[in-house]
Formats: sequence, C-alpha cells, structure tokens
Amino acid sequence: MSAIALIWHFNERPVEHEEIVALTDSMRSRSPDGIEVWREGPVAIGRGWLIATPEANAETRPVATLYERWHIVWDGRLDNRDALIRELLSRGIVLRDCTDREIVLQTFAIFGKQTPQKLLGDFAFAIWDTSEKSLFLARDHVGARPLFYVHGDDFFALASEDDALLTLPGVSREINPEKIAYYLVPAFDDLAPTATWFKDIHALAPATHLTVYANKHRETVQYWSLQQKSVLNFTDSDAQAMFEELWLEAVRARCRGSNEGVVMASGGMDSLSICRAVARLVSNAELSGLRTFSAADDKPQDCIETRAIYSMIDCFSASASVVNVPSFSSAATACDVQDAVWKRPHPVVGAIPLVTTMFMLAGRAGHRSMLHGVCGDVTTFAPWYYFKPYLKNCGISATWDEVKSAATNNPFLRELPPSTAVALNAYTLYTPSALKRLVRKWRERSSGSAIENSAIHCDFARKLNMSERIRALQDATSAVSGSDVFALHKKVLFPTGVTRGLEGYDRAAGRFGIEPRDPWADVRLIEFFTRLPIQQRIRLGWTKWLVRRAMGDQLPKEAVWRADKTHLGHFFIDASYPQKEKVEAALSSLRSGPFAQFVDFSKLTPQFDPDGAHVRNLVILNRWYTHNELKKT
Repeated sequence: MSAIALIWHFNERPVEHEEIVALTDSMRSRSPDGIEVWREGPVAIGRGWLIATPEANAETRPVATLYERWHIVWDGRLDNRDALIRELLSRGIVLRDCTDREIVLQTFAIFGKQTPQKLLGDFAFAIWDTSEKSLFLARDHVGARPLFYVHGDDFFALASEDDALLTLPGVSREINPEKIAYYLVPAFDDLAPTATWFKDIHALAPATHLTVYANKHRETVQYWSLQQKSVLNFTDSDAQAMFEELWLEAVRARCRGSNEGVVMASGGMDSLSICRAVARLVSNAELSGLRTFSAADDKPQDCIETRAIYSMIDCFSASASVVNVPSFSSAATACDVQDAVWKRPHPVVGAIPLVTTMFMLAGRAGHRSMLHGVCGDVTTFAPWYYFKPYLKNCGISATWDEVKSAATNNPFLRELPPSTAVALNAYTLYTPSALKRLVRKWRERSSGSAIENSAIHCDFARKLNMSERIRALQDATSAVSGSDVFALHKKVLFPTGVTRGLEGYDRAAGRFGIEPRDPWADVRLIEFFTRLPIQQRIRLGWTKWLVRRAMGDQLPKEAVWRADKTHLGHFFIDASYPQKEKVEAALSSLRSGPFAQFVDFSKLTPQFDPDGAHVRNLVILNRWYTHNELKKT
C-alpha cells in the first residue's frame, strides 16, 4: 500500500506544483517513506512511498516511463511476477529493472487494456498515454487496493483516499446520504460498488478498468467476474492437499518483502491458519519469525479465544504483542485506543477500534505490512440451510448424522432440536417467495422493521425510498435457490462481501503506514472454495470443515475443533468512549446540530439502546459529519 495521485486538466492548463503536492501530501500517513511528484503540462502525478517489497526499493521516481509515451503510477504487489517475466522475455522484451510497475508497464505496451486480467495480486494503477491523450486506470479483482476519482467539468483526478480529493478546488464536500443511511440501517445494503461517502467522488469498482479520453468521455469495463465451474470431485485427502498448496502460496505471496510474518491474530480459525502458514515458512527459512498482535481477556479461563491465542503463541514460539482487556494493560492503554479512533474520526474506523488499535501497534513497532483474515468467513462460506444439497450428495444416513451434529457444532443451528433444524431448512428452501414476503410483513408488524429498529429519522428514510429498496433486496435474496450453493456463495462474496471488509481495514491501516494483506482474499483461493461440494465445506455441523481438517494436527485442538466464539471488540468500543457524561453531552449537541435531519432522537431511550451502541455510533458519525461541514466554510 502506498499513496498515488493524479490530476489531468482537459483544457491543457498546466497543473501547478502546489496543487499535486497538496493532493499527495494529504495522504502522508500512507507514505512513511516520503512523497514525490512528476509534472508534464496538463498532467501531474504524485506518489507517496510505503516500501513494503524488495523491488519497491528500486522505484526511485514517482512514475516509470516507456517509449516517452506511457507513464505509470503504481500501488500494488504483483503475485505472478515470474510468469509475466517469462512471457515478456519470450517476446524479446528487455526489462530495465525488476520492479512490479516495470513488468506491468511492459505488459501494457503489448496487451493494452487486456493487461489487468493478466495480473494476479493486489493493485491499483494508472497509465497516462501522451500519444493518445488518454488515461487508463485499473483495480485488482477483489478491491484490496483503493482507487477513488472525481470527474469535473475541466479536470479528472484520482487518489488512494476519497477525502484527499477534497483538497482540489471545485470538488464538493456534499455527503452521500445513502452512506449515512446504510451506516444507520445496515439492512439498507443497496449501494453501488462505486459509491463513497461523498456525492462527487467515486470508487473504481473491483475487477474494473476505466479509460478517460481528452473529450471527457469515460469507458468502463469489468474485466473479471466469478464464474461457475464444475464442482471439484476430489477425495477429502486430495481436496486438503490442494487447499494446503493454495493456502501456503497465498500467505507466502503476502509475506513478500517482510523479514518476519506479522499477523493480526485472534483465536479464530482464519487468523490462526495464517499463523500456521507463517510458522511453516519460518521452518523453511523463508522468514525469520512470527510476530503477532492480539487482544486477550484478563481472565483466560473465561475466554476460549484467549486460550487459543496463548496456545498458538506457545506452539509457534511467536513474538507476541497482547492488549489485555478490560484492564488495557501491556501493549496498549485505553488512551491509545481513543487516540487511534478520534485523532481522525471516521465512521468506518470508529466501528472497528480493535482492528485500528492493532494496526497502530504494528506501525509503532516499525512494520510496513500486516496479515489479517477479514475475508475468511465469506471465502469459506457454507449456507446454514444446506441439508438439501447434502442429501443429494451424501444420502439419507449421512444427512441425518449431519442434522444431529449441527445441534452441537454448527454456529447457526446450535441447540436446536433436529426436527426444528430440518423445518427451518425446509422453510427456507421450499416456501414460495410470496409466502415469505407475507411472513416478513407479519414479523415486521410484531417486532418492527429494520428501519423501525434503528435510530434513523422516518422522513430521511422516506426520502431515500428505503422501505421499498430493502424489500427489493430481501426479495432478490429469496429468489436465489437455496440449493444452488455457488449462487449463494457468489452473492455473499460480491459485489460487497469481500471488498467492504478490505476497504475498511485499508482505511484503518493507512492511518499508521501499514499495508494490510489478507490471504483469504486471494482470487485463486476464492475460486477454489466456490467449487467445493457442500460436504467439504461443512461436515458434522463444522463450518470451514476442510480448513479445520487441514489444520487439525498443526494447531492446538482448542483452536480448531470448537464451536464457541468470544468477541473482545466490545471492550475496545467501550474504551473509545470512556466517560458516559461526555457521550451524553455529545448527544445533547447532536439534537441541535446539522446531523439532526438524519436521526429520530425520540428513539434513543435506554430500552431501545440498552448498551449505548446506537449512541456511540452516532457520536463518531456526527463528529466526522460536523468536521466535514465546518470545512465547507
């Protein structure tokens, strides 16, 4: 992760030095190794350096130029370097250096707009063509690297952070109300993948390239989408071997440039599997050690996650930084958490204070990258209503064993009698959509709709037509066949399942000069899991069954074969708002501020919000919103 920026004046007016410097410098937290700019007439490019791979050390200028025609600014990590180099050499191309951007630029000279689909890894880049007077942008398959742009009347600009573009004259600070609505009502998941927090600023969607021409015309192409392929017909042993090979390569690729493997480690399967792969790379002498950052309960005997973390630390001889909660001793204090969240308040960062704190600690320790597992659940997805495909694949006897075991091991069906679990599966799979709509309406009348159970103001919700749009989303979900496991999995993954988690983590990590890397977001791994039959995704009630099987003899048993889960994030949320009086004072100011148009304050009673979660979310959202409103003046 680094910061990239570009400004292009359509009217040929030269870009001022101060203009591109201000745009790039506004992303200085993503640029711990310095910033540089390049200008040529109406185009200027900025690069903020975060050197996280060995090859990046050779990138001594903000852009690379080829044939005095193409100029590239690159933010990324190329994982299929060797294959691309072999192809280029076979075509007689002589590489001038070994950097990722040189490989991509030479590939572009041959393949043009087909280049992104030939790349593997995390990337966002732009290529300015001085001959055709056009600009080409591209973003990786899953959106691991951010890329935002604004298209004005007489200019086009891009940056790695959306709010960086607000430094440019003529870019409106007007908030996108649909983002506010989604934050208040998560069921309102009807945002385009290009939507940002600002109306005039857009995100380049994952797996998309965009070409901008001198006549101001834009051409957008989606170069990849997840396609259904034949279900893998492997034995359990062969499927495990294939997973282990893909998994080790995904982790190895994301440790490139690191002396030791740095991991944000909870006690769950996703992050502990990363730790296991890093430990294997250490044993192969590919890394010098394993460094972990974790939160742990002050009373390990009461927290299974904490016991799993300490078991992992002992098993792999990890060098560990641990934040003990709720005491907030050892690696970080409650004041550290508050500083991480409130120094640059943002609704996304405020929602993940534990994650933000871990990135802060890694930055303090001098690291440049950190592995995490935010996409683990969506990559290894298995639906909870899976008995029908299981019956088709495995027969009556195995399915009945599955039904009984789900009551103990499945996180969604635990403690349900087998008859109830079967009935719920049957309802989901066989009930007509019209009848499901009637049931939803009955439930909403008895327990309230998503809008009624939130703090959103009814007038604001009505203005956005939220009720109808939420119902349309629910109908679209119901329309997906419950027995079509691939279709269900694809809907969970895209367009937002993978990208939203990655973008949130990137926003938090970028504040501390850390490049976040998630091996679970490796496109090869995603394609593998979407092809697995249901019985290798889930068995005897155990979700992530193939991963558990692979890690069964490599991780402590209490970390692998357990259905319980303990979340420690609420301690960090509480620490973010240390004094109840301050929260109440902030809430009082909300009632008379500009944010009042979005919120129905009459709902915020102790009965409606017993743990104060709604109020805390509103406080940080209002702080960010008010800060933006003040910047307008």
